[in-house]
Amino acid sequence: MRGNAFIMVTRSHVRVRDVLATCIDLNGKWRTASGNGMFFVWVAPPVNVVDDVEFYKCHAVDCHTHGFNMNQDYNDGVARSTTNIRFLDCGAVRCGYGVAGDPGITSPVTSTNQSRSEWITGFDLHEWQDLINCEVVNCVAEDNWESGFHLEPGARYDEDTGRDIGPRTVSRNIVFRNCVSSNNGQRNTYRNHFFMSGYYLSRDTHLYDCQSLNNRNCGYYVHAGDESSFTGCTDDGSTYGWKVCKASEDISIADCTSADNRRWALWLAFSQRIRVANFRHSGVVSDRGYQSILGWYKDEDAYQLPVTDSSFEITAAGNGMPIINQEGSRNTYTLRYEGTGPADPVTTDFSAAPALGDAPLAVRFADLSTNATVRCWDFGDGNTSPEQNPLHVYGAPGNYTVTLIAANDFRYDTETKTGVISVMGPVAASFTAMPTLIPVGGSVRFTDTST
Repeated sequence: MRGNAFIMVTRSHVRVRDVLATCIDLNGKWRTASGNGMFFVWVAPPVNVVDDVEFYKCHAVDCHTHGFNMNQDYNDGVARSTTNIRFLDCGAVRCGYGVAGDPGITSPVTSTNQSRSEWITGFDLHEWQDLINCEVVNCVAEDNWESGFHLEPGARYDEDTGRDIGPRTVSRNIVFRNCVSSNNGQRNTYRNHFFMSGYYLSRDTHLYDCQSLNNRNCGYYVHAGDESSFTGCTDDGSTYGWKVCKASEDISIADCTSADNRRWALWLAFSQRIRVANFRHSGVVSDRGYQSILGWYKDEDAYQLPVTDSSFEITAAGNGMPIINQEGSRNTYTLRYEGTGPADPVTTDFSAAPALGDAPLAVRFADLSTNATVRCWDFGDGNTSPEQNPLHVYGAPGNYTVTLIAANDFRYDTETKTGVISVMGPVAASFTAMPTLIPVGGSVRFTDTST
């Protein structure tokens, strides 16, 4: 199936098998995607439920729309459902190329073949419709514009005003087994986008033995989740292994592993009753001095709230940095480093030059630590670095306290130097005089207001 064509399912008891769909026509030209998905389940009047649909060995490759999409018509204010839906041995590869004219979007994307939106995913399975009993087995999502597998249930709302116009969508018994999601979001050029994950999900969704590889944002991203779980899942090379945030609760991460994350293995905030059991991570770069972090959320007051009533059983390998920051209340921790530590402890020290100057001030930091293999710098202005000898530019005047945490595979040490960097601003001479109108022989008070 090539060019503008797509398959739309609007009735129950449908089987779609062995179909390859692409937006490239027989002449090798890109065509505009006509549907909201190359395989599109659409619930609209007079139908309120589409039930018992199966996609088997269906693949979407090089598409300007979602590979697979399920949604509903809500113009009449009626909540509709997709139920008992199965995706078996299906795949979505290179879906989404951006909208013509947007920053970073270049040829061959034009107004005649651009993506239907800037938010295209591989499998977009849950939006405005209720989703009940959905099974995704042995499916692959690779190199898609946003997320590989994407479920975004929530309130039904007016897209212009953001006001809720209907009941919250229903999510029930959504299961993934043996799926793989890799390299998603890597081509995305939109600076403010934040999905770009292997699996983006929310409520009553359960993943078994799934894999995430090198996704730009998260391997597994849970937003406002409830009663969701991960069992035997892995991430390798994503920026974050797991991210759980924004009023999530009752989430289980059991017998899972994360490796070579570019920032944190676990990033959890504004959540409660999170259970992390037999979790192992290795080769995590670390940031803010920890391999996983609780509570922090980009200094946004609305979401930077603690994780509470949770348990964490974590084994770290290949990095002796602190495993997790242990913030929040009523949490329990069982933390260990894999293997036996070396005899020599880490001793942390550093130098900085120049330590005094006008803004902008470029400072070269030198790590003088012993027995260290990994580092985390905190420059005191909200910026961090894992480099051994970083160059950092201070843009604003002030006195800055710098902290270096250095570690090997089993131990770490911290050095903090208070006010070690002093950055001065340009001198601006000014003064005030009061009063400015006086009789001969009168007095004037001059005040220096220079900076």
